[in-house]
Amino acid sequence: MNLLSDVFSVVFFLPVLVILVVGVVLTGRARREHGRAAVLGMVGCLVLLANFIMEALSVFALPYVISSWGIGGVQIFSFVTAVLTAILPTTGIGLLIWGVTASRPRPAQFPHPQQQPPYQG
Repeated sequence: MNLLSDVFSVVFFLPVLVILVVGVVLTGRARREHGRAAVLGMVGCLVLLANFIMEALSVFALPYVISSWGIGGVQIFSFVTAVLTAILPTTGIGLLIWGVTASRPRPAQFPHPQQQPPYQG
């Protein structure tokens, strides 16, 4: 039964992992065009990815924490995980919102050459 729950955990975590990795890649590729806004979005995705990895590892680490540290260790582990789970997603989503609303660099405006009057000859 434990193996089955581990498999289900991995299956449910995979779509989120794929979306965050694609987000990092896409925002990384958009840096030249969107400047700071894309960098903020990329950092937001990376923070959310770090939170995702921490949550996934905590699911698998909890049985080992229980067996090796006892109830006191579980309380410390749960507290640290709860604090990080509160801070990281909030920071990541905030960075994504900031990236979406950040001003983007204006494209270079090339002066239009003045049209010369048609040749009259």
